[in-house]
Amino acid sequence: MKDFFNNKERTSRDEKWHTLNMLYRRKISSHQLFIEETMRYRDEGSRILQEQFYSFNPDMESYLKTDREEYKHWQFANSFKIGYGYIHRKISVNAGATHIFMRDSSRKPLKQNSFAKNQQMLTPYTDFAYAMNGKTSFRLAYAMGRQVPDIEALNPYVYTDVPGRKSYGNPDLKPQTTQSLSLSSNLRIGKFNLYASSTHSFAKDLILRHSFLKDDILHITMNNIGKRYENKTQATVSSKILPTTWMQMDAKFYYTSYAENDYYKHNRGCSFSVNASFEQELPHNFDISVSGGYNTPYIYMQGKGEENFYYNIGIYKSFPKRRLTVSAEANSFLPVYYNNVRESNSTGYYSVTRNRSYHASFMLSLRWRFGKLKTEERKVDEHYEHEDIKRSYDE
Repeated sequence: MKDFFNNKERTSRDEKWHTLNMLYRRKISSHQLFIEETMRYRDEGSRILQEQFYSFNPDMESYLKTDREEYKHWQFANSFKIGYGYIHRKISVNAGATHIFMRDSSRKPLKQNSFAKNQQMLTPYTDFAYAMNGKTSFRLAYAMGRQVPDIEALNPYVYTDVPGRKSYGNPDLKPQTTQSLSLSSNLRIGKFNLYASSTHSFAKDLILRHSFLKDDILHITMNNIGKRYENKTQATVSSKILPTTWMQMDAKFYYTSYAENDYYKHNRGCSFSVNASFEQELPHNFDISVSGGYNTPYIYMQGKGEENFYYNIGIYKSFPKRRLTVSAEANSFLPVYYNNVRESNSTGYYSVTRNRSYHASFMLSLRWRFGKLKTEERKVDEHYEHEDIKRSYDE
């Protein structure tokens, strides 16, 4: 296999995020209105991609070819959210909608490629809650979620650096839409809080990576392919079992079904995940936390994923008057590497992809609090996962 070898090296600098958040909230008797505006500028900066290809023709002298690419990406996003709430005795009702606008721009100087795209989406939500008494409550909720493709999935630039293969984005991709309906209940028995829920999700226009053969060339691109139904049943128990000890255990059961389409057959199956966490208060203002979880193979459009587990260990120290907190955390540092195998097939070809990734992380942080807020505390996230942008195109 040494004559057929592909190596990729990537280097990048940290992204810069500039976020401005404004919130207006007005409460009149049992009614509440809020408006939230969030503007964000994201500068991904320069990312260097270097690929090395070795000759796989046994009749030729082996040679090394190195391709170098520089990639820059900027994004401006604006989110406008408006909502209404009503609370009266045992009943609460909430409804609203969020409008998101995103402008993405990318530039690849070495390939003389520039591309920009505007995307926007509107997502409504509503929920109804009823509290029977101080120990039991029920909640019925509906929400629409949408994910837009990232800039690379949209860019139509054609890559031909691998012999016999073309890969390119699709600028005509539509957002992936999910409709969710859930029923949940909270119950308190003694020291224990019990939570149970069932969520039905219907997704359409799934944005997936698609491969096909044309004129003996393998084409790899993105398309809106297929529909997915999923039911998630969840049960959670939490308790302060001792004056200084808190615990939580959570289990989720999934049933997933992909509808048959022009490219893939019907696929369905079940998966399960469980996680637990414990927190212990120690003398001298020390706290320690331990958490972990396990997931069975998840159901994809074709086949299944891989099972995996994760864990976290953290220790925290608060100083007098709790103005300063020092924390140290370690996450999933053994084993060092996690393996993943994916299979894909279409007319005339079959592909197996094996990935090995490094998941360990370590964090040391200091937090200093000064003064007190006269109204409710408002926390702005330091990092945004951008759940409204699709990141993985393999299902």
